[in-house]
Amino acid sequence: MEPDIAGILSQFKSIKKHANELLEPVDKPGFFEEERDPIPEIDGLAEEYDDARTNFDSLERKHNIGLHLRDITSIQLLFTNHRAVLRQICIECEKAIGVLESIATPLPKEELAQLKMLREELKKLSGALDINYEKKLKRSYK
Repeated sequence: MEPDIAGILSQFKSIKKHANELLEPVDKPGFFEEERDPIPEIDGLAEEYDDARTNFDSLERKHNIGLHLRDITSIQLLFTNHRAVLRQICIECEKAIGVLESIATPLPKEELAQLKMLREELKKLSGALDINYEKKLKRSYK
């Protein structure tokens, strides 16, 4: 796994984990009446997400990824429900995690060697087969 992919993947996983942790007490009645003010934490999380999204965008161009992550700015906290912002962060992080894991999962050397061997074997077999093999096979079943 490339270091930049691994780092950004970890960043999104961490952001999602913290967003989920913040969502748990936010969903409990009376949370906003308690002493703890979640807005600075959510604002910090939105900034971290923005940083991770910027890093993802650079990978998007490098690896030709066809997925764009939405902007989530701390300004949204002033006009949007806090739970909605946290849920949006979780959803966007999950999208990024899925893409990054799919491009970051390399095959072990043994499997690559086996695939190379199979590819070479198929090449030999396909060269030995008659071009009209499929047609002849279909006729023989009629």
